[in-house]
Amino acid sequence: MVNTYDLGPNNTRTVTAIYKKAYIKETKPITPTKTAIIETDKTIQPITIQTTVPAQSKKSINVDILSTYANVLDKGYKSADMLKKVANKFYFENDFEAAAKYYLELFTVEENSEPVFYLRCAKSLKAINQPEKAEEITKLFESKNATLAMTKK
Repeated sequence: MVNTYDLGPNNTRTVTAIYKKAYIKETKPITPTKTAIIETDKTIQPITIQTTVPAQSKKSINVDILSTYANVLDKGYKSADMLKKVANKFYFENDFEAAAKYYLELFTVEENSEPVFYLRCAKSLKAINQPEKAEEITKLFESKNATLAMTKK
């Protein structure tokens, strides 16, 4: 710490370097390590080790969320978004009976659905041999698609 009362003339401090002779410590040179050579008539056989790899367990679980949604829907909770996702899942997996079931439930929950859902429902109904309902849904698709085309113009 510097004492401020020890300032020189004109309130300045003069620093003078003091050089001392460096102290050099003598060290002994490094001696090489001794190696022992033992001569024998015997040959050394390699050792065999048997190892078993532990079975790895999965760090995560795959949850099929759409199947969970389907279980929730079957228990009674109905949401338009869940119905769309589950119906699309079954439609694209070619399970048309389940797809038609969920598309028809979607139309009861959400009356103003996108036209593509009506088309998919109609195709699902045709696939499970219900042509009368399929024709009815196809007409709904055409009317929704026509009104959609009119609003875009």
